[in-house]
Amino acid sequence: MDPNELRKFANQLRNAGNRGGPGRGAIGAAGAFVALVAGGIALNASLFNVDGGHRAIKYTRLHGIKDQVYSEGTHINIPWFETPIIYDIRAKPRSIASLTGTKDLQMVNITCRVLARPSPQSLPTIYRELGLDYDERVLPSIVNEVLKSVVAQFNASQLITQREMVSRLVREHLTTRALRFNVVLDDVSITHVAFSPEFTHAIAQQTALRAAFQVDQARQEKLSIIVRAQGEAQSAELIGDAMRKNKGFLELRRLEAAREIATLLSTSGNKVMLDSASLLLNGACSIRFFRPVLTLCSHWKQRQGHSERWKVAYEVVHNANQSHPFSVPPSMGKRVRSATPATDASESTPEKKRVRWQSKEETATESDDEPSDEPLNDKICVAAYSQHGRVAAAYYDPVKCTIYVLEDTQETRHYELTTMLLEQVHPDVVITSSRSDDEFMDLCRAHMDASGGLFQIRPQKEFVPAKGRDRLLSLRLLSELPPDDNELPASSDPGTSSNTETGTGTRQNAYDFMRRRQAANGGDPVVKRWNASIRLSNFTNADSAPLCIASAGALLDYLVRAAIDDLENDGIAGLQVRDIEAISLDQYMHINADALSSLQIFENEGHASVHSDKTKEGLSLFGTLNGTSTTLGRALLRTWLLRPSLSLAVIKARHDAVECFTSSENLVPASAMQNHLKGIKNVPRILEVMRCGKAKMTDWQGLVKFTFHLAMLRENLSELHGSGGVEIVKKVEDSAFLPLVAALDAASFRDVGNRINEIIDWEESTIAGRVCVRPNIDEDLDHRKHIYHGIDSVLSKVAEKVCQTVPPDYAMSLNVVYFPQLGFLICVPMLDEWRGPGGIQATEGWTFQFSSESHVYFKSKEMSDMDIHIGDLHPSIVDREIEIVQELLDDIIVHFPAMASVCDTFAELDCLLAFAGASRGLGYRRPCMVEDNIIDIRQGRHPLQEQVVDTFVPNDAHLAGGSGDRSVLVGDEMTNLTEEWNSVVLCTGANACGKSVYLKQVALIQYMAQIGCFVPAESATLGIVDKIFTRISTRESVSKVQSAFMIDLNQVSLALRNATASSLVLLDEFGKGTLPTGSYLYGAGLFCGVLKHFLDRGPNCPKVLAASHFHDVFRDDLLDVDSLPITFLHMQVLFTSSDGQVIDSPAPTRLVRPTLTKQNESDTPGSRGEKITYLYRVAEGLCWESHAAKCAEIFGVPTRIVERAQHVSQLLSAHELGKLLDEEMSEAERKDLENAEAVCRRFLEWDLEGDGGGDVKGRLAAVLGRKEGNEDV
Repeated sequence: MDPNELRKFANQLRNAGNRGGPGRGAIGAAGAFVALVAGGIALNASLFNVDGGHRAIKYTRLHGIKDQVYSEGTHINIPWFETPIIYDIRAKPRSIASLTGTKDLQMVNITCRVLARPSPQSLPTIYRELGLDYDERVLPSIVNEVLKSVVAQFNASQLITQREMVSRLVREHLTTRALRFNVVLDDVSITHVAFSPEFTHAIAQQTALRAAFQVDQARQEKLSIIVRAQGEAQSAELIGDAMRKNKGFLELRRLEAAREIATLLSTSGNKVMLDSASLLLNGACSIRFFRPVLTLCSHWKQRQGHSERWKVAYEVVHNANQSHPFSVPPSMGKRVRSATPATDASESTPEKKRVRWQSKEETATESDDEPSDEPLNDKICVAAYSQHGRVAAAYYDPVKCTIYVLEDTQETRHYELTTMLLEQVHPDVVITSSRSDDEFMDLCRAHMDASGGLFQIRPQKEFVPAKGRDRLLSLRLLSELPPDDNELPASSDPGTSSNTETGTGTRQNAYDFMRRRQAANGGDPVVKRWNASIRLSNFTNADSAPLCIASAGALLDYLVRAAIDDLENDGIAGLQVRDIEAISLDQYMHINADALSSLQIFENEGHASVHSDKTKEGLSLFGTLNGTSTTLGRALLRTWLLRPSLSLAVIKARHDAVECFTSSENLVPASAMQNHLKGIKNVPRILEVMRCGKAKMTDWQGLVKFTFHLAMLRENLSELHGSGGVEIVKKVEDSAFLPLVAALDAASFRDVGNRINEIIDWEESTIAGRVCVRPNIDEDLDHRKHIYHGIDSVLSKVAEKVCQTVPPDYAMSLNVVYFPQLGFLICVPMLDEWRGPGGIQATEGWTFQFSSESHVYFKSKEMSDMDIHIGDLHPSIVDREIEIVQELLDDIIVHFPAMASVCDTFAELDCLLAFAGASRGLGYRRPCMVEDNIIDIRQGRHPLQEQVVDTFVPNDAHLAGGSGDRSVLVGDEMTNLTEEWNSVVLCTGANACGKSVYLKQVALIQYMAQIGCFVPAESATLGIVDKIFTRISTRESVSKVQSAFMIDLNQVSLALRNATASSLVLLDEFGKGTLPTGSYLYGAGLFCGVLKHFLDRGPNCPKVLAASHFHDVFRDDLLDVDSLPITFLHMQVLFTSSDGQVIDSPAPTRLVRPTLTKQNESDTPGSRGEKITYLYRVAEGLCWESHAAKCAEIFGVPTRIVERAQHVSQLLSAHELGKLLDEEMSEAERKDLENAEAVCRRFLEWDLEGDGGGDVKGRLAAVLGRKEGNEDV
């Protein structure tokens, strides 16, 4: 703009101001200023700033805390109505100290420094639950708890040597606990660890004693070296003088060398033909060729264990397959094969494995019947991984010691495969990758929250396929090959472990030497990894299933962390993994958790005490059928109930077995088999514990009992009548014993039991709390035990001798005691002056060792002599017994695979015997399983309901899947039915007449047939049902955001999307949740729409059983009862008058719609004095009334309310609700209304302010129309 124009515009403004007068201009300027200030204040209050590293949330006075989180920058705010709350999301350090105790009861002060910050997405939740000082509320408690729990797993020395492991455990536990409160820990570090002063003083004292001992030991070694050198110098001088005086000394040395060579060759399995010159029998032969070899052999014998090179050289001399290089030329030599293995005793004994037979000592009062095979703390863990619509999983069964893997599979949009896996496995812990799909993680978290389990999100680095493959290859199951059938097992007699001196051994060549050498070192790692990679392909395809391999690796990592105390340094190789199996869900029926709950397959009852979280099985199908006797049998029965079979061959084989066991001729053998099964414990767990070297005495006893009951079971099976076609009997008698070891039979198991019983001393093992060996097994062991048992008399004599040299004022009494590892010590009572500052004073010749509250222990020259001559007896006895038990284990370990296979077969036998017992006791019958898609049940009963009532009325059921199949195959003939069989059955009837029980009993009979059990019916012809869906009960929970009706919709939606022609769908009162919305048509319309949708599928229509009270569906023609292929049923009832006369007997089946008139309204059953009797019998036809009024009257609702409700209901059905407005009140009702109106008017006329607070009570009585002091007026 031009400057002249600006000047002109300013003059115009000045003139305008002058025309308004000076007062008006000042007021205008002040008003503008005030407006400007007010606007600035309002604008400032409407904005708030979020600085860097901060986030904000809003509190509104209408809705409270909003879920939106505001990032950095300036944002708009409504003054007074909204209040911003700003959080600092930068990590803040915090140090927390805790005084806790170690595993060996040492107190330690430990300080942990954490870097904590809130999760930005969860700031609204943090403010609602914790506030702004979230770190002060959360971190001190969880840090103290985690530090105490982790430190208690380690002793004092492990806290120092394994600090990295301690830090890792603290970090993992704290991170998991903090995430529950939406707090993220970026770093967790242990900054300070300090032990108590007493412990530090004891360590310093022990270090000083060790240093003094090392100085004394070095001094003694120096003296011995000097003495040895002097002796060698004098010996060399004497030998030189003898050689100068007499040359025959050289000839004598040659003869001794020849004798050593001859002895060496005679004991070797590799014979060579040598001439006399090579044996140095001629004096002229030089010795220089043989001196290196003889010196080498001599040094190895004297310095065995100093160097591997000496051992290798010595074995080369013993096992070379060619002539000795110093003997004769190859053309002159000849090898002769020996008939028996000829190895030196030192090389025939492999390097002993590191075993630990007594990790925890048992008490002497432990009972044989104690279920030691029950895993108390073992939990089922599932590792699942989902990415880009594909899912894979792996889980570990601690009872069977088996890993189950689900290979990469295409998942549906609603993750139905994952839901089915979680519902069938029932895991205690679920872990997944941080990169899994969000919907997948939400589903797993919701399932574990509902079941009370633990859900963890692990870092992606644990779910790497390459890392998972390495973890799998480290398993002993894959890396260690099974025993070779051609290799002879170790000798059963410890005294005959070597046949070296016999001439009947097999030839030992260089390959045998290398094999023994690699076996002693644990095997060639390259070969082991190659074997593992080959065997891994037998279980899963590592290339085409990367998610599965990653899940398996993460699972193994979790198992190692959970069992870190038991595995020690073995890592993954120490895990008890017996087998790897694939999860094949296509072979089993699909039944979800809602259906399992509705049908009461499992029912956990809580403990009566609120302080106990233990549960027991309540009234359920599992509790009814669970007559198993073994741990494996119970686990297998639960698996069968979770996964009913879809194979006709498997189902019929189980039915054949149950029929055989329920036969009257086989009652005695079946009962005997159940008794013997009770003596079989969890043998696979025992075998894995033994393989890891952690077996207790009860484990060995369990193995002996297993061999005994195994032989008895074979005898009982041979006594069964008509068992020729029973698959389980064939499996036990033929294939279960010979799958892995070709020459194994029942006698081998009996020999194993006899051998264990001959070696292990059960009585001494019970007293000592460890595995002990019987006498006359090892001569050296018997000698050591003889000395150990007679040591009391020796100690008494030594104590008497030492007592003579001790001044009486020093000790009034003393004892000589023996401690394992510490040796023999002198024990004297603690004197009072020794408790003072002067400390303990040792007499001359004694050395202080340690002290207790009442005694002091010393070492003297006599004690040291006893340590040298008698030795440390107890550890030597224990070590020798461990060696003998290890040899026994090596003998029987070749039978472990066959034993494990037999246990699996006996678990199946246990389940079938349980089915037979339940079928025989409850009157179940065998169903006829056919390939047709039908359900034909005659006189069926509910297996649970009949146990809680005196009399149960059986009913029939007829359904045919596919909507057009109206015939049933019985045997080999087609039978035409008089009535039509439809895919949809709709049952109506009065309230509480048994409709829900009828629906459930049909599903339970089908379910029981497909698990292999007999069914509660007179007869049943059943096809295969692949899926069961239910809408019976609604499991509401505060953890679910859905309402009850939304949960019902979810259940029906699952059935609509997944049901096939072979499925069974149960719908009980679907749609009733919409009645409060204002119109019954909503719920009724949904119900009719679902039924019509199923019918429209035609040949793909599933079998549907429905129950409903929507009688208006038929009155308003929402369902055409005349044209739709639906079977209509109703539950019959009986009405009787007050004098006992039958008013309305069950009418013949008809589908005629009744008409409601004033005449038949009065004739409708339900008049005063009439009673209703439920017959619980199913008949064809529709029931047009729910008889809710009579049901309410039975359960105590007042008659007046029932009659009024019945009257209103009749008007509602006739669309005549307007008549309620024309009804006149009775005289009593009119009088009550007039009195109430008068009271209200008197109260409104009362002047509360002008009354002056006088007689309030009297005034109130007047308002109510009463006289003061008379409450009844």
